[in-house]
Amino acid sequence: MLRWRERWSRFLWSISGRLLLVMLLISLLPMGMVVLYNQAESAEMMKRLEIDALQLLAIGKARSLDRLFQDALNDALYSGQSQ
Repeated sequence: MLRWRERWSRFLWSISGRLLLVMLLISLLPMGMVVLYNQAESAEMMKRLEIDALQLLAIGKARSLDRLFQDALNDALYSGQSQ
């Protein structure tokens, strides 16, 4: 186990090890930034879609209640006229 650590330590301090680390950091940094941007945009889009869906639900419920009140009023007027 100790030999493996020594080899790994030597590799990291060699030029190829340092280049590997630099290349990994250079490639992972932009990908990480894109992930954070996409996550923020997705969360904002989901909020907007949820608000739109709730607005449509509220409009539908308001129309249903309006129709119910109108039907109740028409029933009351009809029963008042027929007596």
